[in-house]
Parts: sequence; structure tokens; C-alpha cells
Amino acid sequence: MSEVLIHLIIPAAALIVVGFDRKLVLLLCPFAVFPDIDILFGIHRQALHSIFVLGSFSFILLMFTFHYKPQWKTYAIIITLLLLSHPLLDLITGPIQILWPIDLHFHLKFVAPLLDPTTLSLSFPEFPVQFLIYTPQTVPIIAQPFPIFENTGVIAFILIGIAILYWLLISRKKEAQKNQTKVLPMEENP
Repeated sequence: MSEVLIHLIIPAAALIVVGFDRKLVLLLCPFAVFPDIDILFGIHRQALHSIFVLGSFSFILLMFTFHYKPQWKTYAIIITLLLLSHPLLDLITGPIQILWPIDLHFHLKFVAPLLDPTTLSLSFPEFPVQFLIYTPQTVPIIAQPFPIFENTGVIAFILIGIAILYWLLISRKKEAQKNQTKVLPMEENP
């Protein structure tokens, strides 16, 4: 997926909405884009997008954490959900090997209605949601260079980053003010 922001924002927002600590989610958010590191090895959307690989890693992480470090279980759950959200979001944007090492590519495609500009009529597709399975011979070529951020993505990244920093600074300031003990002046006796 060319927009890293989608991998950061959607899972983070979902985790915050269901009640996880905002600061903790924002701190661990980079795990949501970790599967894209496979692009450095020329195998993008394969091994690190597989539910077998990510699921195994997550299972080991959760078992280790719950058994040996129960105080870290919230971290492990958030990391697991962030990691597993990545291939699900990529499934919508193009074919991925979600069952790697099985050599099949899967794509969940949404087909929008078409608007005819001359008659202003809408034509709806017969199947608005399609689950496509490709073999190695039929998979569309997607291995071409693409920007990590597009123009609007850079602007959005900067604005969201500023908003997050501002929110963190304000919440830290409020927390510091709340923790300070206030000394009230003693009443004067007449």
C-alpha cells in the first residue's frame, strides 16, 4: 500500500476507540507498518504479509508475554493487532500472498458504481465486492516502484504529526499540573 498513513491511522484509531490507552497505541503504532519492511528484500506482499508468519510471531509473542511477563500483556495484544491489521488492509489495495508460502495471491476488490457524465445516470456493478484469487501466472504486475508517501500523504503526515505532538505535550502538561500539590495560604486570624 503506497500510503503508510493508512496503516498507521486506521488500526490506531480502532484500538483507541475500543479502549486501549492512546499514548501506548501511538507509541507502538510503527508495528503496523513493520510488514512493509519486506520491500527492502524485493519480496513485497509475500512472507511478511502472510497470516502464517505474522500469526506465528504473534502467537509466540502472546504466549511468552502471558507466561513470563504478564505485566506486558497489553503491549503484546496491541502489537499483535497492529501487525495483523497490515495484511488485511493490503488485501483491499491489491493482490497479496496472505497464505504464503502457498503460491496464491488474494485480493478483495470493491467496485464502485459508475456515473455517466452525459446522462448523469448511475450504473451499479453486478458484484460490488469481489474476492479474487490469482495464480502466479495470472497475478497482475504490481512490482513496480511507488512512492512511500504521495504529495497529499506528506502534508497529512506532517499535520497529523503536529497534532499528535501537540496532544502529547498538552496531556503531559495537564498531568504535571494535576500531580503538583497546591499549597493554599493559611487564613489570617483577625
